[in-house]
Amino acid sequence: MKPWPLLLLCLGLSTLAQGSEPRPFDARYQAKALGMTAAASRRQSLTDDGNFLLENRISLTILGANVGTVVETSEFHWQEGDIQPLHYRYDQSGISSSREAIDFDWTQGRAHSSNDDGSWDFDISSGMLDKLSYSVRLAEDLQQTDQTEFHYTVLDEDDIKEHVYRISAEEVLDTRLGKLNTVKIER
Repeated sequence: MKPWPLLLLCLGLSTLAQGSEPRPFDARYQAKALGMTAAASRRQSLTDDGNFLLENRISLTILGANVGTVVETSEFHWQEGDIQPLHYRYDQSGISSSREAIDFDWTQGRAHSSNDDGSWDFDISSGMLDKLSYSVRLAEDLQQTDQTEFHYTVLDEDDIKEHVYRISAEEVLDTRLGKLNTVKIER
């Protein structure tokens, strides 16, 4: 994985103060070239029941026609720095389509995962994350420690995977708002 996508993902989470719960934000991006437009957004909001909803959305249009959209969401519970994913959804539409859903039941210690090809049930344990909530955990860990390597257990469709992320470089970006200290992350 290239380092820049994770850099962009973590930038949106920079509103996370040390040891405090995540705060709502809404970041939007757009690029245009040769009749194509790519639009992306990353939003984190508080749900009515006190959980957090993180949403990534990207769409591609060519000459005004939508050729693809991906919406990925993770609803999670935050308590004293611990993240418990509750529901994960991935929905791709357009020229091709695919769907994925994961529902976590922490009281039973089980998760149910499904996609277009089938469904699976898993035993889950504390600290397990989904393919989107890991980025919130990573942003928190980057602010809480001087470590350069981070390990996360991630439920990914039909498998439980160990994700390892490493800080590959530090960089200062010049922005209109001033200098921004960043790190490049590789998986």
